Amino acid sequence: MGAFETYTATQWNEILQLTDEFEFWTASQTFAVNETLDRVENENHNETQMVKRQLSKPDIDDDSEEEERVEKRPRQPASPILFSDDDSDFDTSQVSK
Repeated sequence: MGAFETYTATQWNEILQLTDEFEFWTASQTFAVNETLDRVENENHNETQMVKRQLSKPDIDDDSEEEERVEKRPRQPASPILFSDDDSDFDTSQVSK
């Protein structure tokens, strides 16, 4: 099952409400979408881990080491994202020169 198939209708609505123009996302909109997708992916991962722990027999070991190894990986866009000419909500002062 692909990552996108695990999103609920509520999660998709949250993602889709970020912008109405999918072809013309600004840099800040793209960042917001990526942050939302990362958060949802982490929530889904946490729920999956809880189900796995409930199904397996109880451990006597400390699970904190396993949780420390979980790292957040950067999300790569699945397809090219086009930007509009209007990046008025993008703060260019934050761009390093």
